[in-house]
Amino acid sequence: MNIVNCSTLQLASLTRDDVLGDLVYTGGLGYFAQLHSMDRMLSTQSTDIGRMTLGFGSYGYEPKLRQSP
Repeated sequence: MNIVNCSTLQLASLTRDDVLGDLVYTGGLGYFAQLHSMDRMLSTQSTDIGRMTLGFGSYGYEPKLRQSP
């Protein structure tokens, strides 16, 4: 198989759930990266010690799991 056939097969196998799942995952990573960088920046500018608290929000997309028969 050459590269063109492999990429065509990979694109054909993508589903809506794959794409939306990757978008939600990327959004979560970006959220925590920005939260961490803002926390570090604010803690270096003040006398406070920055402490990262764990939290996760909703981005308006609620995944629905499909039960396999």
